[in-house]
Amino acid sequence: IMTRPVVFWCIVLVVAMDIKLRDCRMCDLYKLPGQVVPGEGPKDAEYMFVAEAPGAEEALRGRPLIGPSGKRFDLLLKVGDFDREKCYVTNLLKHRTPRNRKPKVAEINVCDQWLKQELEWVRPRIIVALGATAAEWFVGHRVAMKKEHGMPRALTIAQWGGLFVAMYHPAAVFRNPNLWAVMVEDFKLLPSRVTTATERVTPVWKTLMTPKELMEALCVNLQLY
Repeated sequence: IMTRPVVFWCIVLVVAMDIKLRDCRMCDLYKLPGQVVPGEGPKDAEYMFVAEAPGAEEALRGRPLIGPSGKRFDLLLKVGDFDREKCYVTNLLKHRTPRNRKPKVAEINVCDQWLKQELEWVRPRIIVALGATAAEWFVGHRVAMKKEHGMPRALTIAQWGGLFVAMYHPAAVFRNPNLWAVMVEDFKLLPSRVTTATERVTPVWKTLMTPKELMEALCVNLQLY
């Protein structure tokens, strides 16, 4: 349980990160119309859902997964009995790409620092990557979605360790309507699959940020050192 001072500095850290993100000019995507789209959700979320990049509606309103894909995402969450308010939802890229094209490697390389900060900040027990682009960032190699979708595995990234699951991005159903049944089945079975995987691999969960780590992160974001 976090004390009041820690909660206060947690809020300050979120604000500092948000300000810094909105001022990001590290790639040319900031020049395009639309807002930057930070992640959203509780900082003690058990599940973190990571998509590829914001779409048109997300860039307009500044929130992740709220457009046509987001509506299907919400339906899938209900299938798995997930409460979106208790999940952390974000994107690998925080700006929309032109015509929603696949992010370039250079764009990912400069933008993934924000996702790394979110991972360190939230430290979820389960990460669900929506789509191959997000999944491949986590595992570091090509992901065969047809074979790997919906199956939890143990994964460790820097200071984070837990379960990782690659899932189809909700937008995939617009290209292939037949995938909807697959997505529904994956989300329906996700909680039980996570339970089984936890019993099998016994991943080491990382704790929430300590007060010392919190202050160090705050100093970095406020450029105090």
